[in-house]
Amino acid sequence: MSAALSERIAEALYLRSARIEGLRGGALSSTAKIVGPSNECYFLKCLTKGDPRQLPAEARALGLLSETGGMRVPRVHAVDAEFLVLEWIEPAPATGIGARRLGEELARMHQCEGPRWGQAHDTWCGLTRHPAAWHSTLEGWFREERLERMRGLLREQGRLTSALASNLDTISDHLGHWLSGVDEKPALCHGDLWGGNWLNTDANLPHVIDPAPVYGIRDADLSMAELFGGFPSEFLEAYEVHFPRSPGYRMRQALLDLPVLLNHAVLFGGGYISQCERAAGSLVKEAGRK
Repeated sequence: MSAALSERIAEALYLRSARIEGLRGGALSSTAKIVGPSNECYFLKCLTKGDPRQLPAEARALGLLSETGGMRVPRVHAVDAEFLVLEWIEPAPATGIGARRLGEELARMHQCEGPRWGQAHDTWCGLTRHPAAWHSTLEGWFREERLERMRGLLREQGRLTSALASNLDTISDHLGHWLSGVDEKPALCHGDLWGGNWLNTDANLPHVIDPAPVYGIRDADLSMAELFGGFPSEFLEAYEVHFPRSPGYRMRQALLDLPVLLNHAVLFGGGYISQCERAAGSLVKEAGRK
């Protein structure tokens, strides 16, 4: 990290100096710990690849969850196109108590209703941008913002196979099979709720990070949490107590997982293409049995 960038970070935090410790590079960003002159600590994320609007969008997303969702998120201390400085959260191993609190808080956040389906600001999942957009129906939002957008990105990359394209057409035409029974308002969702995006503390106070918030179908947060794991069983148990999953959740789960897999195909290609083909093929067979 350049001395000039360190000086800019210190200036943004109103510190005389900022010591950067444990710098770790990643595919999308570098992270580190900032230690101030009085040993105050902060978390630093520096963008190494991607859109310069991404870190300001992340800061805005954290603010939304903090203000309206009731979930704990790290406080934003400073942000610009190159860096994001957050409150330092000392991580601790996941526990049943922490997971139970996380489930309770997610249930509370999901009861924050939006005016329509979608979001007012751009969000990112990895390098994939989800542009601000509103839709009047769940089916319209899911078709355009979760299926068609991923299809377009795969086509641009030359990764959209004819089999996958055909199956996506069929799924799009039959979305009512899975979604017509959803009788809920748009819910404020984290949008990227996998196991690496929550932190526990020694006091069992869970925090969520890297949100891509959307007023969408709450089942999608729960489905992603199950798809990748990383959540103790107490998480879903507590959620069920405070806000039982909607009827038909299990029937919709494979559909809700498909955009996640498509995004991985966009980001990483490889075996995710064939995984998407298999997942979409299974959904088409299910739609044919309706």
